[in-house]
Amino acid sequence: MSPIYDDPVETHSGDILFIPDLHFQVVKSKQQHFMAMRRKGARVVFLVHDLLPVQFPDFFPEEAGHEFSSYLDVIACSADAAIGVTGTVADCLHEWIGNRSPHRYRPLAIGWNHHGADIEASIPSKGLPDGFESTLRKLSPGKTILMVGTVEPRKGYTQALQAIEILWADGHAVNLAIVGKSGWMIEELSRRLEHHKERNRRLFWFQGISDEALLRLYAESDGVLMASEGEGFGLPLIEAAQHGLPILARDIPVFREIGGDHVSYFSGSTGADLALSLKQWLADIQQGRSPDSNTMPWLSWEQSSRRLAAMLTDQEHPNWVYPG
Repeated sequence: MSPIYDDPVETHSGDILFIPDLHFQVVKSKQQHFMAMRRKGARVVFLVHDLLPVQFPDFFPEEAGHEFSSYLDVIACSADAAIGVTGTVADCLHEWIGNRSPHRYRPLAIGWNHHGADIEASIPSKGLPDGFESTLRKLSPGKTILMVGTVEPRKGYTQALQAIEILWADGHAVNLAIVGKSGWMIEELSRRLEHHKERNRRLFWFQGISDEALLRLYAESDGVLMASEGEGFGLPLIEAAQHGLPILARDIPVFREIGGDHVSYFSGSTGADLALSLKQWLADIQQGRSPDSNTMPWLSWEQSSRRLAAMLTDQEHPNWVYPG
């Protein structure tokens, strides 16, 4: 028999309890609170950034998948609705809950709403690290490929480094700049990056830099590579587009949703696969044939928040793709 997740008490209040994307352990600890709020008439809505720990368990510590699954169970039993940050996340959540087959007295509505992407509206951090200007000057020779995101297994950094090493061996004048703090399960990759013979020559790893420094790196780069095997949103795609930079991204649904025809795509899981795609992409950039990212659509935070408010107050909003 399927577990009974839902509370049979009917409520008619117009109050809304909106749960942002909190740490899943916090959400789990508040489950009874959410249920009590529903009994008092509130409509409980969760914001879901991604389902990555259950989609890609090999990329996370073992306990993360179990804890995240419990978090999703809270949504299944304690929510009236859930909003993914992309349509891709909404689809994945709908599939996951469908596979769990919970018995509910009331439907669970699932929809989506994109994040805002205007850094200036989010009080960007300021300050440049010591020696940053001299480091930027080292990027001038050759083309610079920028990657942005925490250095962790699903981000594709190992494959990217292998591909760049192939390009270097073939005589290509190209730099790889990585912006992202060190994450989990990357001890070997971290050592390779820290002690690589090209470190601070053609390979650069920036950890913990400000938004101001990141914007400078976007301005100094020739293109952005997004090699992630899974994402909830993919903000660097939009940041790259805001700078008019060509983009090469792994061909996964969420990047297609965000980037559309404004992005070049690659597939393949080896360094050699990516090296071939990089060579073609760099040639396209040189000859002006790469897709134009300038016209990629994106939302400001004001637009995103207004659409979120519209969804919360209108159960017929078209972004409720699974009305329940």
